[in-house]
Amino acid sequence: MSPSGGKLEAGGASSAAGGRTEVGGSPAGGATSSVAGGAGESTMGSAGGASCIEGAPCKCKSLVGTTTCSKDGAQCSCPASSECKNKPDAPCFEPCGGDPFGIWRLDSSCFPASTVTMRDGCEAFISATSIDSDLAMRISDGGELTANGEEHWAVTSEVPLSCLGIETVNRCKDASFYTEMAIFSGSYTGSAECSANACGVCECKGNEAAGWASGWSYWSHSGNQLTLGGIVVDYCVQGNELWLGGKDANGVPKVSYKFSKHSCVGKPIACADRTAEQCEVSGDCTAGRCKGKVGVDATCTAAGSEGECSVIEGCTWETGGCYGQAAEECVFDNCTTEPGCSWGEPKQRCGGEALPCCEGVVSELGECSFLDAAGCLKAPGCTLSGGVCSGEVTCSTQPDAAICSKIGCNYPSDCKPTKCSSLSVADCHSVKGCRVEW
Repeated sequence: MSPSGGKLEAGGASSAAGGRTEVGGSPAGGATSSVAGGAGESTMGSAGGASCIEGAPCKCKSLVGTTTCSKDGAQCSCPASSECKNKPDAPCFEPCGGDPFGIWRLDSSCFPASTVTMRDGCEAFISATSIDSDLAMRISDGGELTANGEEHWAVTSEVPLSCLGIETVNRCKDASFYTEMAIFSGSYTGSAECSANACGVCECKGNEAAGWASGWSYWSHSGNQLTLGGIVVDYCVQGNELWLGGKDANGVPKVSYKFSKHSCVGKPIACADRTAEQCEVSGDCTAGRCKGKVGVDATCTAAGSEGECSVIEGCTWETGGCYGQAAEECVFDNCTTEPGCSWGEPKQRCGGEALPCCEGVVSELGECSFLDAAGCLKAPGCTLSGGVCSGEVTCSTQPDAAICSKIGCNYPSDCKPTKCSSLSVADCHSVKGCRVEW
């Protein structure tokens, strides 16, 4: 995993080998690339002779400086001692394990300035500052993981010339350097612009970003390590605070993340009660509606946009007002987009979807033809025509125990239709399909 484990290219045109994965995949490696021409091209002093390379690193007692060529020969220009003493920072947190269940939102990110090994004999000193990062993840009861958001970093790297395939700091401006310090998915880097440093290295400044892919994955934990998808990291939970990251599986320094626990609170505002600005924010409601020119027309009502409405004969688009069906509750997936929902104090509740009482025996399909006329009218999916009941009916959609049995499905006698939200946290696991949420 990069920076260590990245690809180094000496000579040839500058190029990046940054990678990209989804949550649940392995982190991609980063890369460095050199300038065209490789190490063979040197800048010679006008009177120093062929052995003098202007800007080449040189020894200044315990420090490294840069070479100056003159008629008197090569001299070493030594920087102030404070410029070349890169002291690694302490780790951002100490692993301690703990209970990771919950919804976690990013408070801050930390990358301690560190010496990072790119390969044998090639070490860069990297420091970074987080910029406008916004990340969230849900570590769910049952092992499901959801994560989304983006992180952005301003990165400064002090890179030895040997890593870039050049011999003089005078060529730093032609070099490119790539890092990849983020742990999670979709990491992509920009090429850092490099300039000469008085300490005989190239100072490369650029940006790095990582997108946390939305979608479902899995998680687990053991001891002080948390597995998020295919990524294993150290972590520590104390109260409503979670730290994770710090290094990859090979011990290479990586970003650390500090999260705080939250719940999505409130109630979605009904479409009819939304302002014009709120109406279409979540995608559940529409500003305007399609109506029949005379009376109620189901075909018109089904049109969800003015464009769809305009091509249906007998329909017209009515402007003004907000129409549609808002989400039923505030949850992780809609908290930032649903008017009426917001992040609040963490609180456990019972969520999920209880398994239906009516279940298949041989298959999930029942048989409408087994029903009489009265039963046919009660069975979702069945249609009565000319005294004959027909259609395709699914066991799980049948709320009536008697109908369930008649169409060839099974309805356990002890099963009661349940909404998970009606259960207490203590009773939540007593019903299949229900789970504790935050």
